[in-house]
Amino acid sequence: MPPLVPLRKPRLWPGFTILGVGVGLGILGFVLFGLSIASGLLNLPQYQAPVTVGINCQIGDYAVYQATGTQQSGPGISISNNDSTTIAPGQVRVTGPDGRQVAVFQGSGHETLTQGSTLYTNAVGFHASVAGRYEVRVGAVTPSAILVGPTLGSQLVRSAPWLIFSGVGLLLVILGGILAIVAGTRRGKLKRDAAAAYWAGRPQPAYPGFGYGYGQVAQAPAPYGTPYPQPYPPMPPQYPPAPPQYPPAPVPSPAPAQYPVPPAAPPTAPPAPEAELPTPPPAPPAPQAD
Repeated sequence: MPPLVPLRKPRLWPGFTILGVGVGLGILGFVLFGLSIASGLLNLPQYQAPVTVGINCQIGDYAVYQATGTQQSGPGISISNNDSTTIAPGQVRVTGPDGRQVAVFQGSGHETLTQGSTLYTNAVGFHASVAGRYEVRVGAVTPSAILVGPTLGSQLVRSAPWLIFSGVGLLLVILGGILAIVAGTRRGKLKRDAAAAYWAGRPQPAYPGFGYGYGQVAQAPAPYGTPYPQPYPPMPPQYPPAPPQYPPAPVPSPAPAQYPVPPAAPPTAPPAPEAELPTPPPAPPAPQAD
């Protein structure tokens, strides 16, 4: 018996496990990124001007948002009414953590936040160069409802580190996909090699799961002309043979002679041998004249 050739069956679960972990990290990173943006912009407290607001700032841009309109939403429809801002930079004074006044500038007027049905528009902005507590004083304005918080761009930059989880998850997804593809390809190759070894008479790789038990070896093919073994005995006939439909026809007898056969001629005697005649003696020579 040829020696066994044990092979290790390629495993698919490492690739799929890494792939699942990568997908989970990617989803977690996007969820944390969205929650960070929402917590910095959607939960800002509302104030009525004139007011002085103390706010803890990180490094980045901040803005004073003024209520400028309303928005009504219904099934498949949204109606909004938005006016321009009325707060000027001269009506806002910002003091930094060190007690120094911080420069302010006119807002873009295009960045809006929505709380309930009220629209707030970026009216005046300032830049926090250091982290700390800032005091924002807003004079009397109409309308008087305001919000103080980070700009959308600054909040996106501040929340971007959560996307690192998504980046790591993407790398794990790529790695897991490559491992799964390689393992699947190797499994298919081993299966084809096992079939080729069977027909070529080589030892078959011994591994479970591909038609042969562990440790079994493929045998050499039978010589030419050997009947192929039947895996199952022949099945008995399903129905008895049908009876003959008609009785067999009788065998015809030989036809009688039409004319009498003439009798055979009697045998003839053999011919008599011919009689041999006696040979005459030779004539004497004639006499010669003198």
